[in-house]
Amino acid sequence: MVALIKKERMPAITLWLKNHHPTYGAKLRAAAEPREIALTPEQEAVVRRALGVRPNKPWQRNK
Repeated sequence: MVALIKKERMPAITLWLKNHHPTYGAKLRAAAEPREIALTPEQEAVVRRALGVRPNKPWQRNK
């Protein structure tokens, strides 16, 4: 860090601080864990249609 300061490498210093010091990092951090939600068959069909996914091959776009 001191070497970067001596070389006046401000982008490198900024990047290091954002990733290693809580004061300079992201101000908003997500603390929630994702959760599974059971969908009804109708809701699942709506989601699949919106994403363009076939029922037998999930997460593959229709052509």
